[in-house]
Amino acid sequence: TLFGNSGPWLTAVNVEDGKMAWRFDAEKVGFAGPLTVAGGHVWFSGRDRALHAHSAADGKEAGVVRVGAPMESPIAGGNALFVSAGGCVYAWVSDTGTR
Repeated sequence: TLFGNSGPWLTAVNVEDGKMAWRFDAEKVGFAGPLTVAGGHVWFSGRDRALHAHSAADGKEAGVVRVGAPMESPIAGGNALFVSAGGCVYAWVSDTGTR
């Protein structure tokens, strides 16, 4: 599966047949950087100063973490996800959601 963002849409495309698997309208939060895929989720930093996670399988919202400061794009390392915001580095265990 390929994941991308264009306009307000977070989209998943099946690479075998080129058909759209799912899409999510992110217009209310906006994209503040590229997508990161880790732990079965698609992560992105929003213009709303929150980190958003969606299920890679079906696009359903899996969680929102309100950071409250502009963020850099999330980076995956092992089973953890890291993001820098407001002079701090935040980490989440991507398969459990532990912060």
